[in-house]
Order: sequence, then C-alpha cells, then structure tokens
Amino acid sequence: MQQNGWFLVSFTPFIGFTAGSPFNINGGAASYVCLPDDPTWARYLDGIQGYGGYTSGTEYETHGNVHPFPHNMIEEDAPCVLCHTSRPVTIMIPGRTSCYPGWTIEYTGYLMTGHHTQRAATDYACVDSNPEAVYHGEADLDGKLFYLTEVKYGSLQCQEYPNGREIACVVCSK
Repeated sequence: MQQNGWFLVSFTPFIGFTAGSPFNINGGAASYVCLPDDPTWARYLDGIQGYGGYTSGTEYETHGNVHPFPHNMIEEDAPCVLCHTSRPVTIMIPGRTSCYPGWTIEYTGYLMTGHHTQRAATDYACVDSNPEAVYHGEADLDGKLFYLTEVKYGSLQCQEYPNGREIACVVCSK
C-alpha cells in the first residue's frame, strides 16, 4: 500500500541496498528504490542487452566543507530498510526537523537528491541524520547518487529559506 509517496509494509522488515538509474544516463527512472539483500529471480538473460533501463547502487556524495552527518559519508554506498508501523499514514516533510501536533516522529534527516548538473532524473529522499553505509561499499563506483539539497533563490521566500542552506526533513506517522 502506498500513501503520500511512502510504502507501508506489513511483512518482516528487511535491509537492502538503495538503488536507481545511474546519474550519467538520459532517461531511466527518477525514484530511488530499496532492493532487498536476498533477491529472487524470474526469467532472465545474463549480460547487458541495452534494450531497457538500468539500475545501480547509490553512493553518498557529500563534498567540500558540508558535513552535516556525524561522520564523512563521501563515496559510501547507501543501504535502505523498509519498516512496518502500526500507524496507517506516513509522510515526509521537507524543511522541518519536527512533526506537527498529533503526528509521531519516525526520524529526522536531510533532503537529498541528484546533482543539478546530472542528466538522470531523481526524486527527493529524506536520508537519516545519522546515515549508515554498506560494509565495504566505500569505492567510488558512482551510479545513482545522493547530494544534499540546498535552497536556491527564486520564488521561495528568502527570509524563511536562505539561499544555499541545506534542507532538513522529518518523517512522521499518524
């Protein structure tokens, strides 16, 4: 069941790998997906045939002096987890670190997406403020990438959203 862009699951939680269309290709899917660490396969033909889309792992790309996380995550591969909550509605709120009254906080983090100069489309994702990495996933292999999302002046109110500030997020349930 999908509500407000998040999937609520009713099975045992699993840990997997965040994946998506590689950053440097035209087309492909915009969304990040959570691939389980124990896949099962239907019919397939090994090797790249080049007739469809691609998916690859996701790396954190936190460059420069911006390190909002407790430790540097540059080039680390991003895991994912799908969890069950007894509350029927879950929502991600960008630009906040707390939930509105009547909602329960699940976690806070930073709004991340692809880089503004890269060809592949991406969605926004709320990445936990204390992110984890896949064991031995520190090689710079690229693929789908997570960059911090900054405010860029335009039609947003500058007083509330200062230019260049990294955007926080919170995931809430009710």
